[in-house]
Amino acid sequence: AAAKKRVRKKGVSTKEFTRQLLYLLRIAVPSLFSRAAGLFGVQFVLLVMKTLVTVRCSRLCVYFLTRAIAQGSWKYWVRWLVNYCGWMAGGVAVNTGLKYVEAQLELEVRRALTVHAHAKYMGRNRFYEVS
Repeated sequence: AAAKKRVRKKGVSTKEFTRQLLYLLRIAVPSLFSRAAGLFGVQFVLLVMKTLVTVRCSRLCVYFLTRAIAQGSWKYWVRWLVNYCGWMAGGVAVNTGLKYVEAQLELEVRRALTVHAHAKYMGRNRFYEVS
């Protein structure tokens, strides 16, 4: 019987990917009290808030719209509109904060990786020794 050739997948394994990711995270987030760690924490809180706003807005919209349609009541239509606008304003604020924090986090991670690369490869003219 002919032996089957194993086709190797291109790319890195999950274990290797995890190792590389942890290496980069240690560079980007040197300590729990660094700016990047704080930004990751704020991003987590904003993502949780976004989820809660979405769930709460959906529940209230279903409640008030169901009541408005079932009872034909303008009172519930107005309540739905006011609630919807209020929750959407909160959602806009959370999304804007999330975009801002993500941009700041991107800049912070790039800065940390650049500082690390310069310290490792540009210190004491190592670049000229290599080339």
